[in-house]
Amino acid sequence: MRSLFLLTTLAAISLIGIGRARSQGGGLAAYTDYLRRFYVFDKGETRILEEQQVKSFKVGGTAVAYVDYADNFKIYHKGQVETLEIGTVRNYATTEYLIAYSLTDMLKVWDNGTVKTLSANTKEFAIGDSLIIFYDYYFNSINAYYRGKIYSKRLRRVGSTIQKIAAGPNIAALITAEDRSFWIFYRGETRLINRLVEDVEFKVGQDIVAYMDQPTRTFKAFYRGEIYDVEDFKPKSYWMGRGR
Repeated sequence: MRSLFLLTTLAAISLIGIGRARSQGGGLAAYTDYLRRFYVFDKGETRILEEQQVKSFKVGGTAVAYVDYADNFKIYHKGQVETLEIGTVRNYATTEYLIAYSLTDMLKVWDNGTVKTLSANTKEFAIGDSLIIFYDYYFNSINAYYRGKIYSKRLRRVGSTIQKIAAGPNIAALITAEDRSFWIFYRGETRLINRLVEDVEFKVGQDIVAYMDQPTRTFKAFYRGEIYDVEDFKPKSYWMGRGR
């Protein structure tokens, strides 16, 4: 009976766990059973990680992040469980390569087994497969963690906040609220696209950001460092994906 339950459970979670990991050649999933015990399924092997119910968990490409019953933040990676933080983690997110998490205004990243503090002065972030984008309110800067390195862009106007922020696998876009500027980060460079915007409708994919250009009221795309005119009108709908 338990074997049937296990197979049913694994089938149900494949879309949120194994299916995503397989795209990177993984085979990683996590689930709770009917007794609320917490398991990980790693490359054909099932392991029990916690006897008591966990409060939350998220599956990445190579690791599983979770908060246990006592509010401890833990990582499962390569057959081992490591406690990263004792106490409540405010927010966390996993991707194929990175795990980002915040405690109050402190932002940290787990990158291939190493934990780094990115900022002690940020309230929100966005994460893609290989990058994390965030605003540091003390240094008044837009920052990106990309391939193990932090890139910073100081802003002229002090006290900026983020109006909108989003990240794709390797590119990010954001709007700073006070100076109303639209920015794109790509491959180590933070580029100013437009100033004095009220709002910008944009979506982020891989190597690309599609957006409505307010000065010209046209639909444009930032693709691999270049800006292209796509249409001279606003599309009814559009989607972003991964390129080649």
